[in-house]
Amino acid sequence: MTIPWPGLWCLFALAAAGTAQEPASRLLEGKVLDVLGDPIPAARVTATVTGSTFGRATADGEGVYRIRVPGSGADLTFAARGKMTEQVAWRGEATPQTRNVVLEDAATLRGTVTDAQSRPAPHAMVIAASRSASATAMTDAAGRYELVVPLRDVAVRAVAANGIVETSVRIWRDTTCDLTLREGRGECFIDVAKLPAGPTQGTLRIFGPDLAAIANGGMVPLRDDATARIVLRETCLVQATVRDHALAPDTHLAEAGQRRLGFVAAAADGTARTTLRGTVRTSTGKPAAGVRIVIRDRSHCDLGHTTADRLGAFRVQIKTPSDGFVRAGMRLSEWLLLDDESTIHDGFAWAPHHASDTAAMDLFVEGTSVLRDAVRSPSGRLMAFAEVVVTDLSNPDRPFTTICTDLGGQFDVGLPSGQHELVVATTDGEACRATLHVVAGRNAIAEWHDVATGTIEGTLRNAAGEPCGGVEVRLDAKDPDFDGHGLGARRTATVRTNRDGQFRCRGIPVGDWWIRAKEGDESLLTEGLVQQGKTVAVDLRLPN
Repeated sequence: MTIPWPGLWCLFALAAAGTAQEPASRLLEGKVLDVLGDPIPAARVTATVTGSTFGRATADGEGVYRIRVPGSGADLTFAARGKMTEQVAWRGEATPQTRNVVLEDAATLRGTVTDAQSRPAPHAMVIAASRSASATAMTDAAGRYELVVPLRDVAVRAVAANGIVETSVRIWRDTTCDLTLREGRGECFIDVAKLPAGPTQGTLRIFGPDLAAIANGGMVPLRDDATARIVLRETCLVQATVRDHALAPDTHLAEAGQRRLGFVAAAADGTARTTLRGTVRTSTGKPAAGVRIVIRDRSHCDLGHTTADRLGAFRVQIKTPSDGFVRAGMRLSEWLLLDDESTIHDGFAWAPHHASDTAAMDLFVEGTSVLRDAVRSPSGRLMAFAEVVVTDLSNPDRPFTTICTDLGGQFDVGLPSGQHELVVATTDGEACRATLHVVAGRNAIAEWHDVATGTIEGTLRNAAGEPCGGVEVRLDAKDPDFDGHGLGARRTATVRTNRDGQFRCRGIPVGDWWIRAKEGDESLLTEGLVQQGKTVAVDLRLPN
């Protein structure tokens, strides 16, 4: 099993205990890190609500940020010079209040777009898309463009009225890519009719194999005039959603090169509502009174919440999601869902449901015991913003949940009955662990033990000696029976190189490790011996 290590962690924490009323605002905090696991001072954090800026914050010298957002939720944007921008949704009560964010290194992709007669192509749209991000720019009067892109394989496409061109570029550093248009089909124009005048809070979602169209999760925002332009080179499904409106149809099958798609909006008051009802019971069939239930859609946006009555019954009216999919959740610090289809996310246990299903939801639950603790590192420091990986030892190959300590090194987590292992590790590599037996209804107590760890770091270059940025480096314990000296299933780590080809993995358990790097068809394998408190330095060079 692969578990992210310090340097690439996106870390999470449980939210504070729920109340019947959503608070007016919540304070979010965490650290902003680079791919080496180092803090990024002065990183910028912006909170927006429905497109309007709610607040701004700047990370301190240790990369720590603190920003207040509405209790109902907000979208956070993390940015720093020379880094890719990261967007994170915070969706209210059932979302962690502590989160560490990793910003990958970025590069500049620039060039000139010309037509078949080598003349500059002004106002051409240039799209650069990878599996993790996309960017769009329009060429200037001289046909020039400039984009910020990740250190990855990037699909580049230029579209103008008189042609189209696309290519693939591996981005190692700042790169120039000149493009020459050839005759071909261009944009697909999409519009939503019968919407009232004013800003449009709508989105297109594209499903299909077209990388340049589906980047950023396939999400394309509608303009204020309720239109959008996309370029499809493969057949895709195009789904449109507009806040507080129903669309007909809600999905189109768009063929490659199709020039126009249209949607029609229902009246502004045509929002469909659904009433969800059900019961919450324990495994013995007894009503579970007072359970607070949160309802979310597929994107984990809050739709509503309710509380089970003394008979365990609940009822809540929600806005019907466009795809009908909803999930009912309850705080993991109080209850665990006993359902084969249930999942754990954001410190909640979730059960799926479809809004069109008129049958009552029968939720069976088991009470959990709460562990609240403040953790100190082997050096005696409070382990602030450290990752806490919780493993149910009856299923050791999959983490039960992953949370994050706050600024004071504190965390709380609800655990079902049984044996559990907790491993806490900071971004600078200090680690400790605890194994505990949990009995339902009793507060859990952890006895912490230090874990001996070291660091593996180095530089990856190609055969010409040039640094290879954005390459994944994988570390695997050499001994297949290796138990991580108390780290359970932590036998694998994955990190990524920065723009100078450097990589670093802190918090590696002592022992022998394989170190692998692969880029395209080229790969290499070496080994390193990790000793307590030491750094293993390796220089890797791809063969060709």
